[in-house]
Amino acid sequence: MSSSEEDLNSEGSSRIYSPGAETQYCDTGTSSGGTETPCTLNGSARVRRKQRNALKDVAIMMVPEEKLAQAEQRARMHSANHKEVPAVQELVRCVALARISFGDFHWRMAHAHINLAKGYLHLKGQALQAKQHCEKAKDIMYANTQLPASEEERGEILRCLITMFLTLGQALTGLENLKEAEQSLLKSEKVADELRRAEEVTQEEMRQVDTKINLALGRLHVKESRWGEAVASYQRALQLVQLGKGENSTECVSIYQELAAAELARGGHDNHVQYLLQAHSIVLTHAPSGEEEGKISLTLAEAHTSSGRAEDHGCFEVASGIAPGQAFYFWRLQRRGGRDVSTPRGNRVSARAPESSLQKIQKMSGNSDLPVWFTAQKDQSHSTNSPALVQIP
Repeated sequence: MSSSEEDLNSEGSSRIYSPGAETQYCDTGTSSGGTETPCTLNGSARVRRKQRNALKDVAIMMVPEEKLAQAEQRARMHSANHKEVPAVQELVRCVALARISFGDFHWRMAHAHINLAKGYLHLKGQALQAKQHCEKAKDIMYANTQLPASEEERGEILRCLITMFLTLGQALTGLENLKEAEQSLLKSEKVADELRRAEEVTQEEMRQVDTKINLALGRLHVKESRWGEAVASYQRALQLVQLGKGENSTECVSIYQELAAAELARGGHDNHVQYLLQAHSIVLTHAPSGEEEGKISLTLAEAHTSSGRAEDHGCFEVASGIAPGQAFYFWRLQRRGGRDVSTPRGNRVSARAPESSLQKIQKMSGNSDLPVWFTAQKDQSHSTNSPALVQIP
């Protein structure tokens, strides 16, 4: 018998593994050292290949409506995780699938364009692209003459119209086309009143819709310098959030801040400070991070020191937890034009650049983002038991 025949007849024979070739003979799955043999590797690769092929077969057999639903779900997931690029890619895929599923002039096609417009506006900040897709959706909605098949579908169409006019108004506001933006937002408000009369709509849903519309109107009025109307819109939005989620909801914080800015712009300094104190109180009750707490504390410091009134400094110190007298020295630093400011206790605040305003301070407690030009220095010639001057909570 030749040597080749002996190799083939031996019980422990196996072919030598080479990349790209499948191993046909193998006695055991692992070698004596416990490592995987070529046949095990090939086996697992075959399993993975079969699984991929099975998934491809399922995807091929899936109808476009199901693919559209999955793409919308992935887009929501990416948006929630702040992944802008994959979210917008899925929204673009939704537009193609909606065209395949429903045609060019179905309201669901308009809905896909509206979702893509929202992605461009809120995820990427691209107002022009959002405007173009909203206008495309509006053309589709106006060209669609098919009546709703049910009350449920009618409600979906109304929701689609509300989102379309709202997103278009926000995009036009960003593009400084304020007159058309106001018209679009008022249309969304009108459609919302129509939706309110539908039976299946809940009060919570309408509160959320009204909140979004009022916030958009408030930001529009700020752009127009119509401070009184901006304050009124923000107050309505705040009341709706408080009614639905409570007075200490974290959603109130950003509304309080925008409301405070509008109040300051129209000269209501006391209301400006009061709204910031409310926001600061809510932030503290929800165990915030150092950055969150520091941002609102910095805003409060700027509000108090900008007034130049000594009584404001004490109010801020009590509200934000800063050691007594420190807000006053923040104000002195600002008034001295960035020069060193010595305190009675021997602490010294130094600004090393021409910028002297507290608006430049980005450092919050527990953060390493403090600009190099702003430092709190300790005068070594005085008592080391003196508290540090900069103690932003």
